[in-house]
Amino acid sequence: MKHTYKDFITGKIRFTRGEFIGWTPGTGIVGAKFAIFHNRSVDVMVPEYLLTNETKDHIAAVMLLHGTEEQQKESLEYIAKAEGGRP
Repeated sequence: MKHTYKDFITGKIRFTRGEFIGWTPGTGIVGAKFAIFHNRSVDVMVPEYLLTNETKDHIAAVMLLHGTEEQQKESLEYIAKAEGGRP
């Protein structure tokens, strides 16, 4: 699956392939979480605020099906928030 995100410098849409394996805890001053995608030889970490809506939706669906109880709860909250803010 292609996971897309916005390039921080240029604003272009980029992608990474690989399996979503989880989130880092919130880090830094703003407490940003990073999505971790595992490719064959490397783990790619992308800040949550740079992920496209399509990728966020896909991650929420994956976590809803395969995540822990806490992750499933977070996914349901994300989905409810996303549907409330979209037509």
